[in-house]
Formats: sequence, structure tokens, C-alpha cells
Amino acid sequence: MAYTYTAGEYRKCLLEYNELDRIAFTPNDKKEFVIEKLEERSAGKRRISAVTDTIIREYIEKYEKDPESLCEEDARKLEELFAGLHDPKTNRALDLGIAIRVSEILKDYYKRACRTHDYLRKLKDCVMNDRMLKYNHSPVACASPYIDECMLLSEKFDGLPDEDKLQLFIVFYWIFINHEDDNSPEDRTHSVDQLMSADEFLCEHLGRRYDEFLEKAGALGIAQNSLSTIMEHFLWSARHHIKPDIERIRPFLERYADILRTHMETVAGKSFHKISLQSTLLHADYQLGKITLEELLDAHTRMQADVKEDDDPVIQATKLGEINYHYLLFLHLFSGYGKEKVVEMSQQRVKEALPRILKITREVNNPRFNLYLMFFILGASFTSRFENFSNLLLEMTVYSDKALYVHTEMVKEISLVLFDHLIEYTPDCFDGVAGRDTGYIKAHKREMRRLLSECCKFHDIGKFFMLDIVENSMRRLTDNEFAIIRTHPTAFVEFGRDWMEQDEDLQCIRDCAMTHHLWHDGTKGYPGIAHTKNRPFADILAIADSIDAATDYIGRPYHSDKTLDQLIDEIKSESGTRYGPDATAALSAPEVRDRLLYLTTEGRKDINYRIYAFNKM
Repeated sequence: MAYTYTAGEYRKCLLEYNELDRIAFTPNDKKEFVIEKLEERSAGKRRISAVTDTIIREYIEKYEKDPESLCEEDARKLEELFAGLHDPKTNRALDLGIAIRVSEILKDYYKRACRTHDYLRKLKDCVMNDRMLKYNHSPVACASPYIDECMLLSEKFDGLPDEDKLQLFIVFYWIFINHEDDNSPEDRTHSVDQLMSADEFLCEHLGRRYDEFLEKAGALGIAQNSLSTIMEHFLWSARHHIKPDIERIRPFLERYADILRTHMETVAGKSFHKISLQSTLLHADYQLGKITLEELLDAHTRMQADVKEDDDPVIQATKLGEINYHYLLFLHLFSGYGKEKVVEMSQQRVKEALPRILKITREVNNPRFNLYLMFFILGASFTSRFENFSNLLLEMTVYSDKALYVHTEMVKEISLVLFDHLIEYTPDCFDGVAGRDTGYIKAHKREMRRLLSECCKFHDIGKFFMLDIVENSMRRLTDNEFAIIRTHPTAFVEFGRDWMEQDEDLQCIRDCAMTHHLWHDGTKGYPGIAHTKNRPFADILAIADSIDAATDYIGRPYHSDKTLDQLIDEIKSESGTRYGPDATAALSAPEVRDRLLYLTTEGRKDINYRIYAFNKM
């Protein structure tokens, strides 16, 4: 068929889109200049998205809807599109979501054509990119959609030529990395069993040639990923006070550790990857009883001392985040120290690492490296109270993803408009929030207003695990990506899970993070949990979230064309189902409507200016 754009145009769009996000300002820039440039950026993104939408429609959606229409010439075009997504620096796809969709189409095409080698080649691409997408962005492990295909192919393994056996060899390991159906103890054990069963199958069918295939497939990556899966099993077991069967796992653990130890010296000394390998190996040696916990912690202390200040800032921050997360994690989960000593050692560690990490955070705008800082904070949260690191979370947001910070501030301001009206006219609607009754709430309006502000500030904090997906407005999200986005409300519970239940205010913050995408009547939305006594705050937040998303003409290229009055009518039409009736009723007040109109126009400009020019509110 005729295509409007060449296959290579998609890569150009990706690079141009990423360049648009490098926009930066200083306090010396005038407000009008900042807003003009942000609006130009939004217009540029709309232009790019128009091109990518056309490419996706012509190259991908057409063949997803009508696979039989794909011919050999079109398959070559898709291969060209896929090749353009490859980043030689990282050896990964620049757009994992699109890479998976293209691979799916080609995989099925080659399967229909009985081209086994090409079918296996694209199955491998599907498996690796699907695993990369989920493993890098979601704290929840999940099953691979390709496991049934893999099992069917295993029956034909012995009859395949060596080149195809190698493809299937790689698929086997990648498909069982981080493979879970859910988080029950049985499935955690089952995932390790599956990985070891795959390993046993390959050893049995390849015999003495196993090592040859392992080297060709990438022994270092297979060993590290296999070890990581087993280590996650140990960590999860420790969190849930379950004793793992170390003797059953020991032979596989020892073999993977030996492979990793043999090959890790091939990694450049300054790279972050080597730090990750060393940490994985230390954990394996600890589980095998080769080193004590004290030796493991000391080794991580030495690793931190080896992070040089003249290293690339992103490498520095990534190393520091990884090293300290594991130090704090091991200290919390495996030490036999008393709670006071664990808290003391943890706080000392945070005190040592935090100034350096903050300095780099302020210098570098890179969502990918901030993910590792998120893990550092997660480690700190095991033994520190929320107020000890909450400001750091906000500071990371403003330096790593200003669009998310603007959204958070807008949601806060819109929520407070609704709260101010409701507390004045219908304070009874807040009865029970954060364990307070109506009398207390009426007497402590400022305190409750401040609590709502905190709920708004942290409602989207789970998006830190998936920033590059969240802010990708170059195209519509794929089904796989949207499934990941739907996990962001639950990520907040990873922070301070040991002490959060004892604090009513923190429970309120957590509940708002968890339920702001859940419909008021509980029939739709996500995640599929029950509402709590803090639903009145979550109801306010849900409306504010929708209003900001639909009226953002500066930060988002995909904003609604509806007027504020049309949007209010739409929200009111879903009162009692999607939105809470009390919060929705506030939208009928003229003074509320007027304040919202200002906030979503001139007020939005003020917030964008302060955040982009001054890095703060």
C-alpha cells in the first residue's frame, strides 16, 4: 500500500519530541516569554503527534485489524520501522510500546507463512520488549502473554537448527524473568520453579553444548536476570516472614553466581551496570552463606566511597540510588539488630548520601535516573517517618518532571476551591475523614485544608516508576502501557508500609492516592478495592484531577476542547456514579465556577511560570 510517511520518519519524530522536552528557563525570564515557549512546545508536540498518529494508523492499526492484507513488501516496511526504534547506545528500543506492536504483527505474519526462523526472531523481540516494558515500569511482577507459544515450541526444540535453538534459548530465559501471576506465596515459589525448570530443560536437551549456547545468548545478562528473579523471591519472602527453601534453590543460585562472577569483569569499571552486578552478586553470596550481613553492608559502604564526583552526574546519582537502596533494604529485612539500631544506622546512611543526591537532582533533569532515587527513598521509608523524606519526593518531582509537578499543584488548587465551599456550607460531608468527626473538622479548618493539600501533592507519586510512559503524549498509549499506568495508585503503599497504618493523616494520604481513579459508586475505575472513610477527600481529588486534565492547554497537547461550563455540566451528569454528589454539588456555586475559571486560565499560567522558571511554588 502507499504510505504517507517513510518508516524512518517515526524515529525522527521520537528524537524531535524528546528534544522539545529539554526546554529550560531561569528566574530572569519573563512570565510572558516562558508561557509563550511552553505553548510553542505544546503546539510542536501536537504537530509531531499528528505525524505519528498517521504512521501508527497506516503501518500498524491497518494490519492489526486486517492481518491477511499484509504482504511481503509491507513486512519489509515494518521491519524498517522496527529497526529505526533501536537505540545502539542502550541496545534497547526507543519506544517499547510500538516495538511490541510491530513485532506482534510480524511474528504472526511469519507464523502464517511457516517461516520458523523469522517467527522465532520476532517472538524473541516480543518477549524481550514486553518484559523490558513491565520490568522497568511496574513494581508488580506479572505473567508473560507469550508463555503458551513458548511451551508449544519447546516440543519441537530438538528438531530445530542451531540458529533457531539459540533464539528459543533466549526466549526461555526472558519469559521467566520476573514472571508472576500474582503476589501469593504459592506463585512466588512457582515463578522460581518455572525458571529452574526452563534451565533444566535446556541443560537436558543441549547437554555439553549448553555452555556454548549460553555464551552466544549473553551469559552475563542471563545470569544477572536469573539471579535477580531468585533474589526477588528471597526479598519478598523476608517481607512476608516466609522462610524460603534455600537448599532447593542452592544449586541454581551457585551456578548463576559463578557465571556472573566470571563475566562481570567485562563490564566497564565506571558504568552503573557494574554496580548493579556487584550488588546482585553480594546478595547471592549472602543467601549462600558465603558472607555475613555485616560484610554485605560494608561492601556497599565501600562501593559508595568509590563513586567519584567527576563521574557523569547521571551515573553518580544512579549508582548512589542503587547502592543505598540495597544497603537500607538488607539492613531492614535481614539484620538481627534491634529496631532502634536499625533506625539509627538507616538515618545515618540517609544523612551521608542525601546531600550529594540532592545536589545532582537539582543539576540533572532526567526521569530515568530519578527512578533510582525513588528506590533510595523507598529504602529510607522502611525506617524513617514520612515527614522525613516527603519534601524530597516533591523536590525530585519538580526537578525531574515539571509537567507532573504542575499537574499536582493544579489539582491541589482546584481541590482547595471545592473544599473551601464545602467546609463552609456542608461540613457534615467530611464526617469521619482522617478519623475526625464533624465538630473537630469545623473547629480545625486549616488543619484539614493542609491535610487535603498533602493528599493532592502525593496522589500521583506512583507515576515516578513510569515517567517516560506518563509524559508520552506523542501518541496514544498502547494497551500494555495503559495496564502499567493503572498500577500507579497502588505504588504509594510501598512507602512506609510498616508504620503508615498507625497514623490517621497518612492513611488519608494513602487512601486518596489509592482511590482517586476509583468511581464514587465503586462500579468502575481502578484499582478494584473498596472506598474508605476518606472517600470525601478522594471525591474532591477525582473532580480536580479531571478538570485539570481537560483544561490544560499549556502542558498537554491532548487537552479537551470543552469550555469549563461544558466540563462542569459533564461532571454533574455523572454525580453519584463516577463523582461524589457532595463534591459535585459545589460546582453549581457561582463563586466556585469563577475561581475555577481563573485557575484554569491565568492561574495556570502563574503556576507554570513559577515551576518552570523558579523550580518551586
